[in-house]
Amino acid sequence: MQAFRVQDMQKQASVLQEAAMSEPVIITYHDRPRLVLMSMQEYDRLRGRRRVVGAAGELTGSVIDQIEALAEADVDAENSRNGELVDLWPAFLIQLQAWFSAMATFS
Repeated sequence: MQAFRVQDMQKQASVLQEAAMSEPVIITYHDRPRLVLMSMQEYDRLRGRRRVVGAAGELTGSVIDQIEALAEADVDAENSRNGELVDLWPAFLIQLQAWFSAMATFS
């Protein structure tokens, strides 16, 4: 594993990025390991998840509106049982299911 100094982050940014694409890189500060720089693919692998790139850009406006409405909804216990949040879910889930079905046909 390669190691670089914090000062190298500005002076040799492209070298650090290139090195991090093949393996994690240690960034030191006063000769002590301080940070690790790694590719997004390696980070996702370590986190145990896959990343879907570009999928959000393919969502329909209606699905995006539903997601934004859910994110902005007041999520206290009362509303989550009897209020607006519950009312948003059925339409959102139907649209999301349709979107995933459409995406499956492109794979």
